[in-house]
Amino acid sequence: MDKNKLKSAAEFMIERTQSKLDDYSHINSENTSQMARFLCETYFHMPSNGRALIFKEGNFGQMIEVSWQVIEQEFQMLYGRERTFNSKLFSRDDKGDFAAKHLLFHIANQEYRPLAPHLFETGGALVLNRWKPSGFRSDVHTNTIKDLSPWEELLERLFPIPEQRQYFEEWLAVTVIRPDIQIPVCPLIRSDQGTGKDFFANEVLGPLVGKANYKNGSLEQITATHADEIRFSTVIVINEMYKGKSKTTANRLKEILTGRTAQINPKGLPAFRMEVFSNFIIFSNSDDPVFIEEGDRRYWVPQRMVHPFNVDETNGFLQKTLLPWLKTDGLQAIWQRLYDIANRLPENHFARAPDTEEKEEITHVNMKPTWKEELQADLEQARGYWYSLDEIKDWRCAKNKLSQPEIVAILRQEGWDWRRKPEGRRWGYLPKAGK
Repeated sequence: MDKNKLKSAAEFMIERTQSKLDDYSHINSENTSQMARFLCETYFHMPSNGRALIFKEGNFGQMIEVSWQVIEQEFQMLYGRERTFNSKLFSRDDKGDFAAKHLLFHIANQEYRPLAPHLFETGGALVLNRWKPSGFRSDVHTNTIKDLSPWEELLERLFPIPEQRQYFEEWLAVTVIRPDIQIPVCPLIRSDQGTGKDFFANEVLGPLVGKANYKNGSLEQITATHADEIRFSTVIVINEMYKGKSKTTANRLKEILTGRTAQINPKGLPAFRMEVFSNFIIFSNSDDPVFIEEGDRRYWVPQRMVHPFNVDETNGFLQKTLLPWLKTDGLQAIWQRLYDIANRLPENHFARAPDTEEKEEITHVNMKPTWKEELQADLEQARGYWYSLDEIKDWRCAKNKLSQPEIVAILRQEGWDWRRKPEGRRWGYLPKAGK
């Protein structure tokens, strides 16, 4: 599956790069072929404010504007001052331009397209793909690592309930192995301090999806108006939810979690709409970090993470047992296990988040129908009397529960209307009111 897609993507890049080098064979001499290929694959022209500027991608996938002077300095560091000086790449033509300028691709736009080539064509224009392969492959067999017990112990510590442990590993498998699938389920991971969720994010999740495809930020950063860069990601970790209890913020977050496309407004570059593939996971030390409404299909809430013994024992396991194992082919062993899991899951496996007791405990049940029914019953008992609107708003079933427009709508629905009295405007039961 992914191996074939990655192979075709690599072949596309090789063909396009070789074609560019063949067009300028007078630059691509035998002495500079390696340097020319590196230049062609690393730097590119992109339009910015009406000009074609030179960009490269940083270590974490971000776009960095560079000058020819910077490129020449980088080549001197990589290939040596003498070899760079003697190459034809940085000689100038009659117009004063570096000869290497002709090797750069002209990119019309940028997108995030998992499993696609680094450069691909759409509408006759070249598009830069910001997704990067993680480097793990299914055809690599680890001879040194056969024992997955450190990984299994980590999962048991984080998710003591077997069914929850299995579900999270399945979510992780699709996120890592099938980055072209956006999962409509967001794990909401609550924990005590130091239980290992940050370690998991930085030492396991990030490397498995690829550091260029991994973002870690706050809720404020995720929901910001111009949070464009964060959407060029396979997985986005949201740390803490200080404003998550706000229904307004929760609704904004819900739009981001389930949105299939996003408006991208990169600084100095043309705005465009892009298909997104980001999966989200929320980490919090709070028991009730985000507003979850009744009937929600997006959040998966497992049991809260706690220390099996104490914080020192947990840290000892993470640093002395798990970390050395990860650095000796443990990550490749995990990747292979996730590859096997992802390939046996049905397509609609994540249609909705499974219900859990933990989620039920923090779900906000919509009580307004009940409060409205109570107000209707109280109004029936209060017929024959006159009340100010403020007095009705202060009734137990209405105070801080129903808005004034909602109260007025129920009053009229139940045959109440207002009349001007000596003491001011008063509401009373009038059978013909509202009819």
